[in-house]
Amino acid sequence: MTMTMHRLRTAAALLAAVAMLLTLMPAQSAQATLGDQGCTPGYWKNHTSAWPGGWTPDTALQTPFWFLNPNEPTLQNQTWDDNYHSFASSSMHDALQGGGGSGLEGAATILLRAGTAALLNTASTDVSYFTVNQPQIVRMVRDALKTQDRDAIIAAAERLDAANNGRDGCPLGNDKDKNGKS
Repeated sequence: MTMTMHRLRTAAALLAAVAMLLTLMPAQSAQATLGDQGCTPGYWKNHTSAWPGGWTPDTALQTPFWFLNPNEPTLQNQTWDDNYHSFASSSMHDALQGGGGSGLEGAATILLRAGTAALLNTASTDVSYFTVNQPQIVRMVRDALKTQDRDAIIAAAERLDAANNGRDGCPLGNDKDKNGKS
C-alpha cells in the first residue's frame, strides 16, 4: 500500500469515527453533551465493591462486548481481526488493568479499558456521565474496532477517556492514588 493510500484510509477512518461520535451525541451544545462527572478506569479497578448494575470484576469482557466472542453468529461473514478475539477470555477487571501497546491489539486494549469504565459510569446512578447509554457505548467500541485502523480506535478511546475524566471528577470517592495519579 502506498503512503498516499494509507493516508487516505486513515483520514477516511478518522472521518468515520467522528461521524459515529456525532451521531451518538444529542443535538445540544458540547458542554451539555458531557456530564460533569466520571470515574476513571483506575477508580473502577481499585473500587470493585462500587461496581453498579450487576457488573462484577469477574464478568467476562465478551458479556457486554459480545462481538469479542469468536463464535458470535452475527460476525460469521465479516472481516474481523483475530487479535480482538483474544480479549474474549478476559474479565472486565482485566480490561481495566490493560495498558496499551503498539498495533491494533494495543489500540484495542486502550479502547476496551476506556469502554469498560464507560459502561460502569453509565450504569452508576450516582455518576452524572456522558449522555449515552450502555448499548451506545458498546456500539461505539464495536464500530471503532471494526475499522481495524489504529488511529480511529484511539480516537474513540480518547473520547471515552475524556468522559471518564469528567471535570468534576468521580463522585464516588477518591479517584487518585497516593501519588495523585488515577
